Amino acid sequence: MGAPKTLERVNSFAPASEADAPDEAISDLSDFAPKKSTKPRLSPDEINQISQETGFVSRQPQSASSAQPSAAVKEAKAGKRPYVSTFRKIVPAGRSKQLSFKVTDEVQANFQHIATKLDMPYALAFDWLVEQGLKAL
Repeated sequence: MGAPKTLERVNSFAPASEADAPDEAISDLSDFAPKKSTKPRLSPDEINQISQETGFVSRQPQSASSAQPSAAVKEAKAGKRPYVSTFRKIVPAGRSKQLSFKVTDEVQANFQHIATKLDMPYALAFDWLVEQGLKAL
């Protein structure tokens, strides 16, 4: 049958009357105090040692002399593969739609190689590839 409808809504912002107040006052909030930790704190040296042993990478800024190049840059310098930067300059080209799809690693590497060879941002390189494909049809 359902719950009976009330004629008036309860005003949650109205001050509570003494008749509506609970027997115990809510003035004692000691149950909500933070708990004291029983675990001993580690020293900064111990934390650094543990982080180095586990391979944790710090988010603290490093000086330019201590910064290590990524594995991709090291491989590119060794001549194992060409280095393709994932950072591309954003060029406004009058585009307002986004096209997103999944590709294999090989297709992505080939596309990055083509865009790099053409010295084009990805959007312009994609346009060029689509035009070439339409011409070939």
